[in-house]
Amino acid sequence: MRRLGDLITKQFKDAMTTSKISLPSQTARCHKGIQSLDVIQLADALLKMQTVIQTTGLSAATIYRKVAAGELKIVKMGARCTRFHAADVRAFIQAQAGCTKAPPRTSKA
Repeated sequence: MRRLGDLITKQFKDAMTTSKISLPSQTARCHKGIQSLDVIQLADALLKMQTVIQTTGLSAATIYRKVAAGELKIVKMGARCTRFHAADVRAFIQAQAGCTKAPPRTSKA
């Protein structure tokens, strides 16, 4: 008797070999689950967690810590749906860039 996982894997492999899949261009992605990084330029855009992770370079846990500390705002759209305003994420990134400047180096003679 075959296991369900083996059956699903076989069906997936068969589908991948028999169909030709083409993704849209980098700037116009509309594939489910993928949000283009260009969307951060829109002030009213609602960003997914994965987009915020890619944009900030922080982990999901760190982002949630920043939310708890009041440094970043979230939009709860349901029990399991969290989004971020693009303008808030841009402001957060700019604030972080201003805070993390290294002191000027002094040259030793």
